[in-house]
Amino acid sequence: MERVSRTWWWELGVASLAIIVGLLLRVFAFEWALQETVPYVVFLAAIIAAAYYGGWKAGVWATLLGAAVCIWYWLPDHDPRPDFTPSDLVRFPLFVGAGLALSAIIHALRSAQRQARANEQALRSQQQLWRDTLASIGDGVVATDAAHRVILLNAVAEGLCGWTQEEAAGRDISEVLKLQEEHTGAERENPAISAVRENRIVTQQAGAWLINRDGEHFDVEMVAAPIANDASSVDLGAVVVFRDITRRREDERQLQEMDRRKDEFLATLAHELRTPLAVINNTVDVMQMEDDVHPRTRELTAILDRQQQQLTRLIDDLVDVSRISRGTIALKRERIDLRKIVDVAVEASQPFLQRFEHDLRVKQCDTPLYVNADPVRI
Repeated sequence: MERVSRTWWWELGVASLAIIVGLLLRVFAFEWALQETVPYVVFLAAIIAAAYYGGWKAGVWATLLGAAVCIWYWLPDHDPRPDFTPSDLVRFPLFVGAGLALSAIIHALRSAQRQARANEQALRSQQQLWRDTLASIGDGVVATDAAHRVILLNAVAEGLCGWTQEEAAGRDISEVLKLQEEHTGAERENPAISAVRENRIVTQQAGAWLINRDGEHFDVEMVAAPIANDASSVDLGAVVVFRDITRRREDERQLQEMDRRKDEFLATLAHELRTPLAVINNTVDVMQMEDDVHPRTRELTAILDRQQQQLTRLIDDLVDVSRISRGTIALKRERIDLRKIVDVAVEASQPFLQRFEHDLRVKQCDTPLYVNADPVRI
């Protein structure tokens, strides 16, 4: 209630002040210039001032106060029963109607003005939020119009391209965001142009260089999307988001070089292992051809032969380092008896069992158990 009361008294006070000022101006300043008895013109100016500064209610109050003054003060002889002339009968209603109309018109104009200011402030807030958002993005952002002219760069894009927002504005994006093929050096079409022409998102992975204003180049990857009006689907331009991947590409190249050297090492190791393995293989073949051999020696020779065959298979895999890198080592499957696989595994483990004095007991079934598997890798 207190707020309503203040508003009411404020509006009445503005209206009263406007009428008083108008009355004083009429008496002391404009009486010689205005030939009319009733100061309609001065009061209309007071109504306009009251409506402008106090609102439409103040304008209405000023109209009523002005009408009262016209009736009770300015009419001849201050007669409580005023004798209206035909001219007064026309001008007085016109004065009241004009005062009310002016109050409504000024109120509408003031409301439109306040709404325009609010919209302008909201637009400025949105623009500031947009600029702050772009400034906080860690990637470069460039926006263009439908003619591929640059309209916006964020700070990251300015640093990578070497152009400021003011310098780049209005220039073709191919000049600001200049791209070249990594291997051939040929100029590459900017993805923003493709996005506008094809009306789709265009992604460009590694393989392009960004040539900045100083001639330096960076490995970049980028994505461009068309900017369209939701209502009309008309392309308004494109936005390009890109990032510097120079360090990442350098790390990838170093990893590739390390992988290549690893493959060379494994290939060399496999080649070097073949020489002693060939000697072992020949020795085993000679020992197996001997007739007068102790049974224990023949048993150990058979063990050695099986182990060198497995070692030969493993070295063959080392030779094919590309398959090792891709994890595609071929399995040589065959029909084998699992009992033999168990015997070979136990046989290979005997040295360790004896060293640690372990007792391993194996009980197998009497019938064969066949599987289709690689006997070396099972």
